[in-house]
Amino acid sequence: MATRTISNAGGNYNATGTWVEGVVPTSADDVVATATSGQLTVNVSSAARTFNFTNYTNTLTVNAAWTISGASLTSTFVSAMNIVQTANITFNSAHSIRTNGKSIPRVAFGIGAGTKTLLDDMQVTDVFSSTTGVIMLGATLSISAPSTTFQSGQSSGSTITVVLNPTQSMALNTGAVSTNGFTVPVVVNANANITLAAGSVFNFTTNTAQIPSFRYISGTFSTPPSVYLFSPSGTTGLTFSFNTSTLQLGTVYLENRLYNGARFTVNLDSNLNFQNMTLYQLQQSSGTTNPGIIRFAGSNRMIGGSINTTLVNQIAADGINYTLVPRVELSSGPTHSITQLYTAGNGSTGALARVFPEFSSFTSSTNAFLAITGTHSIVAASFSDIDASLGSPVSTFRSSLTRTTNITNYTSLASGGGGGSWTFVQ
Repeated sequence: MATRTISNAGGNYNATGTWVEGVVPTSADDVVATATSGQLTVNVSSAARTFNFTNYTNTLTVNAAWTISGASLTSTFVSAMNIVQTANITFNSAHSIRTNGKSIPRVAFGIGAGTKTLLDDMQVTDVFSSTTGVIMLGATLSISAPSTTFQSGQSSGSTITVVLNPTQSMALNTGAVSTNGFTVPVVVNANANITLAAGSVFNFTTNTAQIPSFRYISGTFSTPPSVYLFSPSGTTGLTFSFNTSTLQLGTVYLENRLYNGARFTVNLDSNLNFQNMTLYQLQQSSGTTNPGIIRFAGSNRMIGGSINTTLVNQIAADGINYTLVPRVELSSGPTHSITQLYTAGNGSTGALARVFPEFSSFTSSTNAFLAITGTHSIVAASFSDIDASLGSPVSTFRSSLTRTTNITNYTSLASGGGGGSWTFVQ
């Protein structure tokens, strides 16, 4: 370990004359600038343990990858410096970063054990996440890119907030549903149009003590953004919050892997407007037939097109084919309004299998309000403590009804048969 000080003459990173000590820095060295240091150009792929620009008033130009990899150490920018970049500054290992209010053009959070800690708010133009599973602690990470390839990837334990605040149109790729998700709040506060890459959705994985959320303040999207919520198995309860106000979402996906009655709570901090919602119930515990519960909480409404529920068959260790179905609880205050409810399939009849997707109120005998208004295909749904009187009369097929209002069976369960589509009887 040694200190490498930028000389008054400055110059290219790989030139010995750029450094007071006459030695080009390596990954074991700390780069330091003084008040009289000249400009520094990272002209070839380079490395350092840390950097400290506290007194710097000149220009840092990064035209080639610059990797900072000192473990459990801090690198510092300063507001008085100037930064020009065409390549990334990549922070590896457990590293802390202090920006002192300086906006950084290009940053990557790369490989290496340990967390990346923001000691103050970081404003960046582009973030290039070169790995998934990054743990980030501290303040707010704001992204104002004209184009960015930021792909979520914060791992469990992250405590930052990600803010998308572009002031000019941007193309954003947050990854497909198969990529790692945000475990932190995401805020959209844009004065621009955001174009999402094909198949790009806002992924959230609810496996931290911090409540992930999707909050919309301002900005426009070229297409309604879709949001994917994933709750992994093995936890006793998870929470996610929506505060999207007037923003209409595309598809809201909820993949619930909780079991034994654990609740995946979705807080509606504002009305949730969506084109469609898809509910999956998947289980990771063999032989466990009591699924988790998706609960929609809060005093605000779901207002959308269709809610689609998917039945999933799983062969457990006992060799039996179990059917896993969503269980949904609604708050009793607001009237949730949708145009369609669709249930895919009747499921298998394996031992203890649940073949009815379940829609109920939070508490027994306290009605929740669900207004359904369009043409539907409802197959073997279970409704309990649901008041549908504010929508069209609901005629369902092969369903189980308990303390419901304005919902009737089209054909009894004993009649057998498949599903179908029809218009509710006025």
